[in-house]
Amino acid sequence: MPVSRGRKNPFLLAPALSAWILVISAAVGFFSLDSLPGLWPYITALLLLLAAFGCPLALFLLCRGPVAFVKMGVGRPDRRMLGFAAAGAAVLILQSCILKLGLFRGTYDGASFTLLGMTFSGNVTSFWELLFALLSLVVLPAAGTELFFRGAVMYEYRFAGALGQVLMSSLLFALTALDFSRFFVCFLGGLLLSAVAVLSGNLFCAMAVHAAYRLFSLFAEKYLWTMSASAGGKTAFWFLIFSLYLIGLALFFLLAEKLLRRRMTAEEAPAPSVPRRRRPVVVYDILSAPPLMLDVLVFAVFAVVTLFL
Repeated sequence: MPVSRGRKNPFLLAPALSAWILVISAAVGFFSLDSLPGLWPYITALLLLLAAFGCPLALFLLCRGPVAFVKMGVGRPDRRMLGFAAAGAAVLILQSCILKLGLFRGTYDGASFTLLGMTFSGNVTSFWELLFALLSLVVLPAAGTELFFRGAVMYEYRFAGALGQVLMSSLLFALTALDFSRFFVCFLGGLLLSAVAVLSGNLFCAMAVHAAYRLFSLFAEKYLWTMSASAGGKTAFWFLIFSLYLIGLALFFLLAEKLLRRRMTAEEAPAPSVPRRRRPVVVYDILSAPPLMLDVLVFAVFAVVTLFL
């Protein structure tokens, strides 16, 4: 395929900024927040999150300007969007249960919560711990992750079309897991969160879905973990989980269809697409970007290392 060597690759910034998050996750991923006393686990998490997402977002705005922030789709959601987000949150929670409690059960610990590769038990014993836990382990991670991966990254891949945006934002999001089993969970979760962002046209919906999932993971997942291990009720448990998942998916697609119809009626701009003749060049540019190769290499190295730890 002839490609001009002098042509600038338009897909360099997103994987380059993602590399910063990978580096921080790799550097702190072998530590446990539980080793710190008092409120310091939450304060440390806040500082790490600000460093992990604040720096790349600031650089993104410096490179693209404040106009890019407006085009990312940060606005006030209406009632229909919130209903759609609620259905998305239910699907994401049930999907993670199926994957983490079933398919990849051997690689997860039902008593721990993961943030940037670090583990945390999530045991809250006071009001201040609850407040800091909600801020550092639920609100800020959801906001930072969605602003970066469903906002900045998807904006950077706008020339790859809607499908390219969804796939690449999900891929870069999954690479930050630095673990083979967590990669699939994060990738599928990223696909759903990206779909919420694209279909609603509003990043706050994706933030709400992500925050609901993190809230569930922090306070409720360990109880479902215990229930799923019960020998007497396994069949009933998984029948209920799969049934609720299918119902949630049906509701999610129904509300998505209504949102799309409303946006078409309002004559909003259609989702970006790539002309057929340009698709090979776009795919080549995406896969040949050196920062993306670096991200994949860092992920592969640390994922292999975790297999032997």
